[in-house]
Amino acid sequence: MNQRHTQKQDAAGVMQSPLNIAIAKSDSQTVQIVDTAIQHKQTLLAYQPVMMSCGLRQVGFYEGLISVMDATDYIIPAKDFIQVIKDTELGRRIDALSLNMGMQSLFKKNRSAAVY
Repeated sequence: MNQRHTQKQDAAGVMQSPLNIAIAKSDSQTVQIVDTAIQHKQTLLAYQPVMMSCGLRQVGFYEGLISVMDATDYIIPAKDFIQVIKDTELGRRIDALSLNMGMQSLFKKNRSAAVY
């Protein structure tokens, strides 16, 4: 098979395999889907209890885990995008959105539990 049809060069002139090209294209599309989902706040925040290690079977605190959904409400696995975006502006926006959602949840909970 002619190698010219199975490989392409990147910007530095290094030959890239079709698999690497497909993976890069897929990563780019996934990041675009995540970006759009964040813009439209297509997210869910779940809380996972973290148990204390002192044997009391007591919740020490809750960890917030954000899920990002595409336009069809399919949850995009974080493993498919987190490494690409964690040190970018999009990663910061996801962090800020998570914190905002968590604070709103705490505010609502404490507001409903308040005694007047």
